[in-house]
Amino acid sequence: MLELSLIADKALSYVNQWGGNACRDAHRSGLTGSTTSHPVQPKRDASGRVIKDHEGDGQCRSFINCIVWMASGHTQWLGGMPGGTYFGAFLKAGGTEIKDANQLVEGDIVRSGDGVHTFIIVKREETAYGRARCPAAAPRESVSG
Repeated sequence: MLELSLIADKALSYVNQWGGNACRDAHRSGLTGSTTSHPVQPKRDASGRVIKDHEGDGQCRSFINCIVWMASGHTQWLGGMPGGTYFGAFLKAGGTEIKDANQLVEGDIVRSGDGVHTFIIVKREETAYGRARCPAAAPRESVSG
């Protein structure tokens, strides 16, 4: 089983970078799974801004696929949707779906409420009020309209 802190540590090494840099270093596209054509570059409009839904390997899920691929020593690939669900690949790799935010720990991969973003918990802190605060790492994205 992959030690979750390895995922957090690897993700932190890409803070303030385009998410596709992780896929470049993984020698695999997080979007397509290709080991010959990576990273997949985003498509841009005439002004140079990234076009929504064409972010290439800069998308959060692609970034996470590549981070886990590297952190696991190239043994765990989270691409695709086994079982027809977003979580299928995570469950197939031995993951557990956590529905209580208070149970999150360093290295957990989280899909936000309505599924528009995915991120990695990099640290868990208790606040003065006893509530958990979980800083997270995710790729930097610039998406137009």
